[in-house]
Amino acid sequence: MFKQTIAVVDDDRNGAKLIGMLLNDEGYEVAIFNDATSCLDTLLDTHYDLFLVDYRMPQMNGIQLLFEIKKYRPEAVVVMITAFGTIEVAVEAMQLGAYDFITKPIDRDALKLMVQNALRFAQLQAENRHLREELNARYRFENLVGKSLAMQEVFHRIQQVAEMETTVLILGETGTGKELVAKAIHYNSHRRGRFVPVNCSAIPKGLVASELFGYKKGAFTGAVADKKGRFELAHGGTLFLDEVGEIPLETQVQLLRVLQEKTMMPLGSEGELAVDVRVITATNADLQRGVETGTFRPDLYYRLNVFPIVLPPLTNRKGDIPLLIHHFTNEFAPEHAEQISIHPKAYEALTTYSWPGNVRELANVIESALVLSGEGDIRPEHLPESMFNPPHKLIDPLDLEIPDEGISLLAVEKGLIKKALEKTGGNQTRAAKLLGLKRHALIYRMEKFQFNPNRRS
Repeated sequence: MFKQTIAVVDDDRNGAKLIGMLLNDEGYEVAIFNDATSCLDTLLDTHYDLFLVDYRMPQMNGIQLLFEIKKYRPEAVVVMITAFGTIEVAVEAMQLGAYDFITKPIDRDALKLMVQNALRFAQLQAENRHLREELNARYRFENLVGKSLAMQEVFHRIQQVAEMETTVLILGETGTGKELVAKAIHYNSHRRGRFVPVNCSAIPKGLVASELFGYKKGAFTGAVADKKGRFELAHGGTLFLDEVGEIPLETQVQLLRVLQEKTMMPLGSEGELAVDVRVITATNADLQRGVETGTFRPDLYYRLNVFPIVLPPLTNRKGDIPLLIHHFTNEFAPEHAEQISIHPKAYEALTTYSWPGNVRELANVIESALVLSGEGDIRPEHLPESMFNPPHKLIDPLDLEIPDEGISLLAVEKGLIKKALEKTGGNQTRAAKLLGLKRHALIYRMEKFQFNPNRRS
């Protein structure tokens, strides 16, 4: 069972040490800081269930620290420690968001009761917050939009696996909605813990293990306090590992052990912790190729690939684009969505464009267009120019036959320039665009081949 962590911030070293000993005796993990700054330095990457903060401290007092804690962690539960008789300080602290206060000298029984009540309050807050998030953003496929057969198959597979504990591997290009699928599985399961996403490609390879499994204070230089890993944060819920193929080999061994044994060992710990976590992974890479090249463990691959779900690229389900346009218009302009229309040329561009960035790119384009239009009608000028001037489709050289007698590359280049100028009636600007060149680059080649560069432009 995971211990609850309490941060004690007090410049009185002996007093802080005494509080730490009392709380350790009650079974809590305690991190002691003798100034406000050292506590703030750990705030962004370390979770504390409770803060016990002394009011009188040099440089930054308890009220100022309370303000900073609440700025970065609005949900944090803070108890202010004040000297006897300073009731006005206690009132100010509670007005600024402190849970309660306790006076010095601290009575052991009073401290024990205060901590129990504060931690219970923190737990209720977290449960209410998770329930509210679940009710407000229940992923019963409303954010996964599509009537195509490919998407209907995705929905069917989500329904098949949601209530099971099976490990799921989601495959698809970047921007196809892999995290949305993972959330849909989690929120339609019986799990009531948190959904914790991790982008493995965004974490430096040397830090992946500490991010996933956490570490104990003193495990390495700079480990000034215990840090809970993502597995521990997802206890009772779901851990989503995006771009799982980026996990280094040495960490893959640890991940496989957690999946098989349901236990993990934080860095610097002498004992293992049991974890109740469902793992969903995703990748846009070819993991099987990684197995063949030795960058991905085969045993881990087989353990993850129990139930694959393949997301199609948007170009393979263009019939869903009108539904997605409607969905994103409602999402980004809910008050005006019914009045917004799309100009026919803009609509044609939206429905015929290749969408290399998939659904994520479409969402970004719709959001940008609504901003540019003032949430009015979407016109062609509100869309990216690249949608009307897509990149040139390159001819694969392997498709060209070279005759036995050989071929002149210069002659081919000259012939292409001639054909482009003929096609555009001598318009150099348009001919350059057809060839994927800047106008000055075309003129240079025309001069090289002794074309008349003063011809119509």
